[in-house]
Amino acid sequence: MPDVEELLFQRSINLQGIQDLDNLKVPLPRLEHIALEEIPIQIVIYLFAHLALPVDVKIALHFLASIEGPHRLTELFSAMEVPDGFGSIILSFGTYVQWGTSGVQFDTSTTFKSDYFWNPHDDDIRISIRFTNYMSAEIKLPIMFDICQIVAQRNIRSWFVTPCYDLPETFWLTGFAYFPELEVINVTWDFIEGIITAFHSEGTQRSDVAYRLLYTLELEKIDFELGEPKSLHDVVIMRAKRGVRIHKLRFAMCRNLMVDQVQLMQEAVTNVDWDRHGESWECRKDLFDCSWVDFDANSNSDAESD
Repeated sequence: MPDVEELLFQRSINLQGIQDLDNLKVPLPRLEHIALEEIPIQIVIYLFAHLALPVDVKIALHFLASIEGPHRLTELFSAMEVPDGFGSIILSFGTYVQWGTSGVQFDTSTTFKSDYFWNPHDDDIRISIRFTNYMSAEIKLPIMFDICQIVAQRNIRSWFVTPCYDLPETFWLTGFAYFPELEVINVTWDFIEGIITAFHSEGTQRSDVAYRLLYTLELEKIDFELGEPKSLHDVVIMRAKRGVRIHKLRFAMCRNLMVDQVQLMQEAVTNVDWDRHGESWECRKDLFDCSWVDFDANSNSDAESD
């Protein structure tokens, strides 16, 4: 087996068939990818305990049933340990949440490149874990943070979130409690009321603000509701006054944004990047009366007229 580069274990595997490994460690020095799909966690733990994995192996796991709480996660990642550990090179993580499915991915760079969540062969994804029909949504979220804490500890600098329903303020505040060193947050396909509320602070001190090291906020495919652009503007102004300024704000394929709303963001954000996708009809109906902004990071111009 020393020359094996890829391993895939699927539903048919059973614990009785591999118990003859005893205390043996099977060396897999050339292994690049290992995927275990729909296998009970106790068998996954047993397998990893008997495989000697290279430090740069990519791991993908898919569970269909309950994993019996955080203690099982600790057993799993203890069994997966390789030289230098996982946390030493993991810089970013992504979460995916929808009804009946949730998951976590860990990346080796601060720019998450996976086009879709379940992608064991993505060169940047170090660990991918997906749960299907696992628990209620309220229980899933703490489990996901437990995984992050076990794997990455305090090394995480970027967080990519792709939810299919509105995540509450408590979700984002939990994220700050677990990862206070985050510098980049990317949110795709979400209502943003929860994250705006979490960013807001009633206090007057820097210590009152969540995500104090946040440098970049990226919003993709967001359908802004009435009043939300102003709420976001209020948040970036508040953070600037508290000394925790957001330096880059990116809008990609977002809807219901107006030019003047995006212009206001520049009052407190050094670099505002907007692709002008889906501007509000109020702006589109009379293009000759709209002032457009050159949002290029290298431009010093505030506005130009069409």
